[in-house]
Amino acid sequence: MKRVGQVAAVGAVATVALLAVVGGASAAQSVAAGPTDAAGSDGSVGATVSGAVPVGAAAANETGPAAAANVTVPAATSHTNLSVLVAPGGSLSTLRNASAASNYSEVLTLRPRPTLADAMVVRVSAPGLADAVDSQPGNTTTDRFFALLDDDRASLRMYEVAPSEQGPFKAIDVTDPEAVTVVPGEGDRFDLVTDPAALNGTLDRNGDDRPDPGGAPVGIESFDTYQFNLTFEGQSETTAISVFPTVATVAADQPNDTPQVFPAANQSIGGTTTVAPGTRLDIELVVRGESGFSQQRTVTVTNRSLSEFTATFDLQDAVGARNISVVARLDGDPIGGADGRILDLSATLDAPDRSESREILRIPRANLSQGGFVIVRPVGSDRIVGKQYLSPGVHEDVSVSLVPGIQADALNTTLYVDFDGDRRFDGDGTDRPYRRPIGTVSTIVSLEAPSTPVPTSPPPTTTTRPPTTSATPLPTTTRPPTTGTTPPSGTTVDPVAGPETNVPTTFTPYTFTVESGPGFGVAAALAALVALGLLARRRSP
Repeated sequence: MKRVGQVAAVGAVATVALLAVVGGASAAQSVAAGPTDAAGSDGSVGATVSGAVPVGAAAANETGPAAAANVTVPAATSHTNLSVLVAPGGSLSTLRNASAASNYSEVLTLRPRPTLADAMVVRVSAPGLADAVDSQPGNTTTDRFFALLDDDRASLRMYEVAPSEQGPFKAIDVTDPEAVTVVPGEGDRFDLVTDPAALNGTLDRNGDDRPDPGGAPVGIESFDTYQFNLTFEGQSETTAISVFPTVATVAADQPNDTPQVFPAANQSIGGTTTVAPGTRLDIELVVRGESGFSQQRTVTVTNRSLSEFTATFDLQDAVGARNISVVARLDGDPIGGADGRILDLSATLDAPDRSESREILRIPRANLSQGGFVIVRPVGSDRIVGKQYLSPGVHEDVSVSLVPGIQADALNTTLYVDFDGDRRFDGDGTDRPYRRPIGTVSTIVSLEAPSTPVPTSPPPTTTTRPPTTSATPLPTTTRPPTTGTTPPSGTTVDPVAGPETNVPTTFTPYTFTVESGPGFGVAAALAALVALGLLARRRSP
């Protein structure tokens, strides 16, 4: 049978997707467009030949259990369906020993591109299939299902296809109970669980899409492309898979696929891989040099379009080192790696000792080895009152706008590294201050006093009261002199005491300040009143 033209697009699409994975292309680039039959009414996909068809999302963490897509298919089916799903290779025994497909649905991902390290599930359904299987002889579901495939009513074939003329092609036996276990699902659905690396067949020299009797055994290999064909009660369905190599590409999102990290904590190294979501990988980072060291992290693969992973390392002790190596391992075997480097982290900040403005902070000069931020806070506070992104290099006369109404007397100005390169400050996350041998690259800037005058207390209020003595001039008393002399003008002559000199003939009222003031208090006022009384007595006739 000629298989070259019937699914020519399968090989082309699979090749595009495979090159994208191995080359570290983005997820969007890796999902190539290809001919796809409409999804069946039970949710399964028939004849899917595009690169990646992920379902749901896997949990991304370094310590939790694998959690992949939950694939749910209703029990009833209106027509024949055939689809391929993958699961972590480590879950194979769990899948094969399950009494029902619902027991392991959380680890499955709908993906027609398994690797030889994955567990593979071929999901089939057709109206009346469950009754037909139950009617067959055998002690297990696997025995009864394969007995049905020996009947003329049903067949399931797996054969190699290629985009160009070549051959002979492989035909794989999917009815070997040593390699395939059949698990019942809901209604008319059944899962054929297998390790693709354990499947065998022969070259199909007869051209009937079946292994040749007595032929030399051959197995599945990476880069192979196969088509499945299910026939039951006159209905037929097909789907195709491409076998991807078991590889990992480290730091696929970095320039030239080179891991780049900083000598700091929480340094993340990620990559893509072809293995199923939920698979556990060991990522080892080796810091090279005289004071080198290594760290290892175990991560769980996620399935955001392409399978991805991220490991986080503490590289605070890598100051002065320049080169690193990263290796990804699956079950102890390396499946990918890359050499990278530790980026230099150095910065200088020249800031004024004092700022006359409370609206703009002017920094004469800043020099950063990597992009980062000028972050301004009041001394003793975590509140950010000013920030400015700076690209790598030297910057002069930097102006940082400050929030209005700053009441602080001094500002703490610090340079931060933009670790994730998104130009958005994340002080509680990845971004950290540039560091000196001791402390951070920061300085304190004093602020001038506010230009608005500070209100003062009003001057004391004074109250003026009239004197208690009458302001009416006192009468003048005159007595003839005893000596015959005439008293001087303006004097008062006492008939007993004799004349007093320089005593005014009229009395001018005194003014007293009752409120206390500078140099004149209540005691002084009372003393003045007493003196006035004595003077009045002396003036009384």
